[in-house]
Amino acid sequence: MPCWSATGRKVRRAGPTAATGCIPSVEDPAELEAPVCEPRRAHRKWGPKRLVFEMGRRGLGTVARSTVYRVLVRNQLIEPGSRRRRRQDDVRWERPVPMQLWQLDATASAFLADGTEVKT
Repeated sequence: MPCWSATGRKVRRAGPTAATGCIPSVEDPAELEAPVCEPRRAHRKWGPKRLVFEMGRRGLGTVARSTVYRVLVRNQLIEPGSRRRRRQDDVRWERPVPMQLWQLDATASAFLADGTEVKT
């Protein structure tokens, strides 16, 4: 399975302990469950970002934040957050007929007591 190296090159590797050290995001191995879940149970405020940092600090390899997030959701240690709004939800700033929508960009000048001009 291909994996990206630190230099941005696509690298083929034999297993998760190859030169890049990353774990495939397609399937999360069972060996990953304990190193993610145990620290989370001990420290309830630690999220995926902190757990990735702690795993790297303890020499457990490099794991993607999204992989840790999926493990936490699967073990019900974190509630899945809502996703970003879709583009269809945006309201377009337009009108069906010309001249129905106007925009005015205005600047004004104000003078301070010492006589300097300030643009607002």
